[in-house]
Amino acid sequence: MKKLKKLLSAVLAAMVALTAVSGLTVSAEGNITGARLRELAENDTLDKNPYAAEVLEQTYTEHGADMPESSGRIGDIIDPKKAFAAYGDAFDITKFFEADNGGSKNFDEAIAAQQFSFIGNRSDISTEYYARTEPTVNADGAKSNAVSIFVNTLNGKLYTNLNANQSIFIDDEKYEKAAELINGGNIGTPIKAYIFNSSHTLGVETDTGCYIIPFMKYDDRYASYLGNDGGIIETDRVYTVDEYNARKIGAADNEAKARALLRQKIHEAVPDIKTAAELDAILENNKTNSIDSFSKYIGTEPRYSDITAGQAAITNQMSDLGVITGENGLFRPDDNVTRAETAAMLCRLFEIEPYETDGFPDVPSSHWGAGYIGALANEGVINGFEDGTFRPSDSVTYEQAVKMTENLLGLTFESDIWMYGEYPVGNLIAASQLGLTDDLGSFDSGSAASRIDMACILSRVLDSDIITNCCYLDELNNEIGFYSLNDISLSSLKNGGELTGKWQRSDEEKQKYADEIGKEYTEKCGGVIDEWNEKTGSAMDKEITLRKNCTLKNANPAPRLTT
Repeated sequence: MKKLKKLLSAVLAAMVALTAVSGLTVSAEGNITGARLRELAENDTLDKNPYAAEVLEQTYTEHGADMPESSGRIGDIIDPKKAFAAYGDAFDITKFFEADNGGSKNFDEAIAAQQFSFIGNRSDISTEYYARTEPTVNADGAKSNAVSIFVNTLNGKLYTNLNANQSIFIDDEKYEKAAELINGGNIGTPIKAYIFNSSHTLGVETDTGCYIIPFMKYDDRYASYLGNDGGIIETDRVYTVDEYNARKIGAADNEAKARALLRQKIHEAVPDIKTAAELDAILENNKTNSIDSFSKYIGTEPRYSDITAGQAAITNQMSDLGVITGENGLFRPDDNVTRAETAAMLCRLFEIEPYETDGFPDVPSSHWGAGYIGALANEGVINGFEDGTFRPSDSVTYEQAVKMTENLLGLTFESDIWMYGEYPVGNLIAASQLGLTDDLGSFDSGSAASRIDMACILSRVLDSDIITNCCYLDELNNEIGFYSLNDISLSSLKNGGELTGKWQRSDEEKQKYADEIGKEYTEKCGGVIDEWNEKTGSAMDKEITLRKNCTLKNANPAPRLTT
């Protein structure tokens, strides 16, 4: 018996001596220690990177309050033998263990697969290294204990990015806790370890498999909305990669299910509001039945003695519509158009009934164009000059004509045209985008528009999309969207087509509509949204914001004038 005890003591002493030589730190019972786990986790150091020498010679740009501006070499502040690789979120790596995502067998394979999916070239690398520093706390109370450096290569070219005031979340205390969990979990002896810094997680590979040890609880915020425990990940326990992935995938499934349930509740609260897909289908059907208003006039004979063959199509079209007519066999194509005549032409084109108003002191009720001017004022399309006058006998300028026309189409400045610049430049650019000025050649801003030019502009308007406003259930963001959208053309509307959205011709009208819908939405959906925010920790807004997504396009590019 004494001989057996001596033999066992000798074997144990030999094992301790061997592990001391090899660097594997174990306790007397053969368990892994926190110190050894740290050695494994922080083993992939910058000096092993094939670009290490080049990295150390590069200068750095400030990316942190305590970093000087490009004033030194990276090698002056980072010891490449102590700066170790750490990875982002654990699930960004472990998901590559899934059979339908590559089926990696270990962390190294999964990291390589994630790298390839990110940069698309197995010869390139993208690795983040951390170098520990003295712990600090800034004025906002944020703690930091490291500097990080991204080392990226693309087609053999090196890119680096240094960041100060970073934090390594796995410290010696957590390594000790991880060692305790491993030793108590009967999962084998760790061979490799990996830091997943952004998820406060340690990955461990042993002879029995790959494991995840989280040090930050992941609360599946959608689980409480659905009433299950879903993908909650607890701290201070060991998960197999399969278990960890199942939790993370479960959380993703919960999010999808929760958002679907929220959509259902919103739709039940406001059943009259269509989804984006439903609106798209209606719009597509409307576009299929769009009307070409001009082509049938191409090649027709002139009806007026002062009109050329190349002007015949446009003047015949406008005459048939009653928008611009000649007199005594003459069209007078080069005569200037007054502001009152422009109002009349637009009312005829858009079929707006005259409306009596005393809004302008220089437009008495006895004026022949008073009803047309009053109608456009009532629509919010015109508001006159700063002195309150309309100046009906002044020649209309190109920018004034296109601004009135754009407003009538539903293109208003604050909602749709602001991006092109202030008036008149923004309106003229928008008119060009719409193709309204395609037939005019060159013209001077501020100059008077002629009758033939107005005919061309208004003919283009006929085949332009009307911009309407519509609320719909935004299924991506789970909210009510309020959008300006391209609806059917004016010619389609005049031929029996139906608009999908509401046609408003001023920013004031659009905002009023948005406010009305927003109030209704808040009243009907407020409780649904409050429940969502409370159970998921979200901050979903109950207000509706006016958004702009209409496209300015020329629906019929056929030339109106020919030589």
